[in-house]
Amino acid sequence: MSPSCQPPPLPPDATRRPPALSPMLLSVLVYPGAGQLMQKRWGAGVGFALAFTIPLAWFVVEVCRVLSAYYAFMVDFKGATGVAPGAAAIVMPLFLSLGIYIAGLVDTAVAAYRIRMKSRVHPTF
Repeated sequence: MSPSCQPPPLPPDATRRPPALSPMLLSVLVYPGAGQLMQKRWGAGVGFALAFTIPLAWFVVEVCRVLSAYYAFMVDFKGATGVAPGAAAIVMPLFLSLGIYIAGLVDTAVAAYRIRMKSRVHPTF
């Protein structure tokens, strides 16, 4: 086989493998804000992590209040008040944390797209 029959070498960008853990995967599986931290966007990462943690903690507290009321009713039937927080007490912090979670994913995806576009070499005509 002669050297002229071989294909040209690939440019350096084409041979580079993508990272095993992408920022999007970290944001989805680990915690909101982890993808932004991997992208070295410290403010956005800490902001999304805190913004998600607060309504998540609120949600957990409300779920514990509901469970406490029902378990008190089960264990101490005569002494229990039978009053539990309504469904809105759980739904609002759940949707708030879900909205922040989705906003964090969108932010990670948009930032990854911008980083990819910025790193591309555009030919000049």
